[in-house]
Amino acid sequence: MKKFKCRLLHIHCTAIISVIELIKINVKKPAADEALLIAALDEVLIKLRTQQVVYKKEYKLSFNPIQALSIRVLWEDYILPQAKDKGNQFINRMNQLNTEIIKTYEL
Repeated sequence: MKKFKCRLLHIHCTAIISVIELIKINVKKPAADEALLIAALDEVLIKLRTQQVVYKKEYKLSFNPIQALSIRVLWEDYILPQAKDKGNQFINRMNQLNTEIIKTYEL
């Protein structure tokens, strides 16, 4: 499977990092499937933090399939159910990412 390539604004990277950190704090005893998701999201977290060492307004990122699919699950299971403001820029960008991941991996 090919890598998933995208561009994210600094603010979107920061928001994704915050959501992942909240999940890691709030999930005390994860089931096996949740533990696998958290491990994949941890890889995403490390990649985003590494990119943010040098500030840019927009980052070019590439994620392996597991990381990309974990971002999709992050969107569907954690962000979307809590999204109240559908006009929010972060919500819209995450929805676009989800759509791009679906197209990339033909889900």
